Amino acid sequence: MKQVDETSDLIEPVARFNGTGTADAILALDQLTLRGHTEQAGDEFDATTHRASIERLLPVSELCAIRRSGELVAYAMLRPESATCWFVTGFNTHPMHRTAPVLRELFSALGALVLRLGITELRSNVYKTNRLSMSFHKRLGFHITRENAKGVEFFASVAELAANPSIGRTSNLPHSITFRHAKLGDAVALFEAQQDAVLGQCQGAYSQAQIERWFEGRTHEIHHAAIRARQILLAEIQGRVVGFVGFIPGEVTLLFVRTRFAGSGLGSRLFAKAIERAAVGHEGPLTVVATKNSQHFYEKHGFTVVDEAFFVRGESEIRFEVVNMKRAQTT
Repeated sequence: MKQVDETSDLIEPVARFNGTGTADAILALDQLTLRGHTEQAGDEFDATTHRASIERLLPVSELCAIRRSGELVAYAMLRPESATCWFVTGFNTHPMHRTAPVLRELFSALGALVLRLGITELRSNVYKTNRLSMSFHKRLGFHITRENAKGVEFFASVAELAANPSIGRTSNLPHSITFRHAKLGDAVALFEAQQDAVLGQCQGAYSQAQIERWFEGRTHEIHHAAIRARQILLAEIQGRVVGFVGFIPGEVTLLFVRTRFAGSGLGSRLFAKAIERAAVGHEGPLTVVATKNSQHFYEKHGFTVVDEAFFVRGESEIRFEVVNMKRAQTT
């Protein structure tokens, strides 16, 4: 649907891929759909040149790839132009797989990428002869910012794209993520987000009996003290709390992200902000108490296991296993 672009200077790589296999798969898909549009515009589609462009772009790009039976059927490739604006260097779907399930997967992957990297704007170039792509961009909410005889430049903010109902229902694209200190009036929303996270993400790591008793005897008031001390930072989208993190000097006390945004990078962004605050005025290692399902997350952020422990909930005094972890402060 869209020509791979190789204009502009490349910047420091943000991701690396298996160049040979990935480039071959992208080339095969692009050859199937792009040759006609390119030649109609008066340019030559040369497979060798196109493959070289793909190989140059892959090391400095992020790739969302959808496969069926091992075959690449759709992809989106983006590279950064600034901290928040990214260029869509390639976007293509196989003619036999332009279906709702494939597009849902692709937009979901893009939404997760946008959240993880904090992308707020997208730019894209399209040949005018590629009528399908021209129409597709306009339906998504892109608008033309520049054009010449052969093609146009499209631009859209992530907020504009997320406002499109056909995208918003199927992706994690944020309208706008706001981070701020929680207020007492947020306590109910925090508790609801916490329940959503536990019920949706702790299954498998804890028994059903443990899940059912997790919040026994607890209400939103459990967060009041930390809120008053300005020790909870929340993330919200269009006024809805989608995650939050707690901290005190030397420790990140809690971290919850609504299940819809699990794996999107939002948790890492909240955690990074909490680490900064927990380190203020504190010497020595930083600590967390991790649930069993979140241990791997903290290990990815440099934390190591100190020992295992448990907490007790409910009249039955059921035990909930946790892991004490720590990380040396970086200078």
